Amino acid sequence: NYTHMLDVMARHIKYVVGRMQETGIDSVEADSEAVDAWVEKILEGAQGFLAMQESCTPGYYNFEGQLASGDLSQIFYARGPHKIFKLLDAWREQGDLEGLKLGHASE
Repeated sequence: NYTHMLDVMARHIKYVVGRMQETGIDSVEADSEAVDAWVEKILEGAQGFLAMQESCTPGYYNFEGQLASGDLSQIFYARGPHKIFKLLDAWREQGDLEGLKLGHASE
């Protein structure tokens, strides 16, 4: 599963880099509003994730059993890989690189 996820992410990055090359963009970064919106998505999904993690043996993935002290915005997308893959597909289909700040060397 992890290898498949890496392949999907690599293809997503390839898309962004390809669009940069097509349009002469030299730099790209997420804008702060897009970052905040993504963190909200992560936190929404994290709520269902917490109950499962609280019942697990303390370890890396549940902040050594101290979930309340962990930064939940740093966890993975808890709604599953297929849903995140669909989100990425839909974002690429839009084609406008929404949520990214695009730069040119002359700026």
